[in-house]
Amino acid sequence: MLKKYKVNLHVLEACNFRCFHCFSRFGSNKIMGLKDWKQIVDNCMESQVVSEFNIAGGEPLLYKDLIGLTKYIREKGAKVSMITNGFLMNEEWIQKYGQLFNTIGFSVDSVNDETNQKIGRCINTGSVISASRVTKLCELIRKYAPDCKIKINTVVTTRNRDEQLSDFIDTIKPDRWKILKMKTFVYGTFSNMSLQVSAAEFDEFVRQNKIVNEKTRIVVEPDMKASYILIGPNGWLLDNAANEMTPVEICDCKKEKLKEGLKKLTLDEKRYCNRYAL
Repeated sequence: MLKKYKVNLHVLEACNFRCFHCFSRFGSNKIMGLKDWKQIVDNCMESQVVSEFNIAGGEPLLYKDLIGLTKYIREKGAKVSMITNGFLMNEEWIQKYGQLFNTIGFSVDSVNDETNQKIGRCINTGSVISASRVTKLCELIRKYAPDCKIKINTVVTTRNRDEQLSDFIDTIKPDRWKILKMKTFVYGTFSNMSLQVSAAEFDEFVRQNKIVNEKTRIVVEPDMKASYILIGPNGWLLDNAANEMTPVEICDCKKEKLKEGLKKLTLDEKRYCNRYAL
């Protein structure tokens, strides 16, 4: 077991976008309050095996206690990162809160507005966050929070498999670009199976999207099995090793120490270390 881990906190399932490929569906419409998430952080930190928390969703900027939770984590001596679609972020927010985060990641699957609409990466009116706006947000982060790293996440589906994002990446020069093969997911009436690309198509996307800048580290993830420490919106640690589509709840982190949950979690530490360059 590694001495320190990054724990992903999916603080809510709700999102202002409706991405048709998104796997972040946990069957939990209830949103836990700050008190419960503080208890989870305490139970993680007490185990002395956690050095960082990544706050995700859904869309974490919709969570009303995001900043309170972020400050609490920092008070506990851990780093904080966040992954967002960026639609609700602006200069004022970055100026006030950007320095609280060690990393801010943006989900960017396409630099074409029409493609983003087809993906569902838009609000109900069809408005998207353009590539130029993401670029501007990155510039503002570097202006107001120069120590904050920038990450881009791209999920490859049938709708963006032929797209070139390398020029966009070379323009903003993020610290990390994570390229993920879409996780197939079936939950109730929701299914993203029709959007799945083949292994060959995914490899071709990676091959075609070569970057030239030396700042950005590329992380390629053909799948996510047994390589994340993920706590869902209801506070349970999830294990996706047996079936990526239906992760198993193995530890109620509101009541149990994370260290006990890690004893039950199937974790491929080689893949985990590769993701975070440990």
